[in-house]
Amino acid sequence: MKNKVKVKKEGKSTFRKFKNWLSFIIILVFSAFVFYIGWIQIKIPEGNYALVYTKTGGYDSRLIAPGQFVWRWENLFPENMTIHFIELKTSSGDYHMEGFLPSGELYGEYIRTPDAFHYILDLEYRFSINQNEFVSLIESESYSTQLLEERNQQYRRDTNHIIQDFMLHQTALNPQGIKEVENDLRMRISEADSRFNLEDLRIRSYQYPDTELYERTRSFYLDDLAVLRKIELQAEQDSTQIETVSMRKMDLLRLYGEVLSEFPVLLQYYSLEKEKLDPSLFNDYPKLPESP
Repeated sequence: MKNKVKVKKEGKSTFRKFKNWLSFIIILVFSAFVFYIGWIQIKIPEGNYALVYTKTGGYDSRLIAPGQFVWRWENLFPENMTIHFIELKTSSGDYHMEGFLPSGELYGEYIRTPDAFHYILDLEYRFSINQNEFVSLIESESYSTQLLEERNQQYRRDTNHIIQDFMLHQTALNPQGIKEVENDLRMRISEADSRFNLEDLRIRSYQYPDTELYERTRSFYLDDLAVLRKIELQAEQDSTQIETVSMRKMDLLRLYGEVLSEFPVLLQYYSLEKEKLDPSLFNDYPKLPESP
């Protein structure tokens, strides 16, 4: 009888242990499952970053990088979390500028070399999105690859505007100054938008006029222009003088006509002899002295 009771107690003890172990295993499996569901890092493909969006909190303020342990409880709720996998590729841009120095076309025609003061510049650069500033690019919009490309296009436009504004204020460009120009441009572009990383910038080719020849041509042209203006002014003065003399003669003739009309007896008195009147009325206009 005692043996039966003992066996019964041992059976209950064994069942209790099995039940405890089974509960432990179930809890362990469930915990592992919960841990796996909330573990974000393990889901990120090689070379990608993760952008997390939750219905309860919106977009995360930062991207999740590979190798960075992140566990999120929001992913335990079905359809609450969306993970976007993003590959931050390096993009490229280029800038082409050509034109003439101020009044360069006019000065080129003056020395009969139309392209003497024509310049050409070709520049290329590479950039990528700063992972720490990525979310600020989205702003209030929903993430999409198209939105990302639009942001890249906007960055290219802004960068090209900075390059254009910088280059238009350059008085000269020579081989010794190329590196300095490239460094100045890198600094200006990097400071303009911290959401992007400017990885490289270089001037591929350039053609710049001889600035010394430009200044000399400009000086000669302005001197000749001043002489021409002086001649034109003298011609205007001569024309004004001729017009004044003509008006005076016309006024004098009109006065004679009025006097003779009022006193016709004078016609008989003077018999309309030419020498009785002012001889200068019938002479050609006096010649003005020639301009020196």
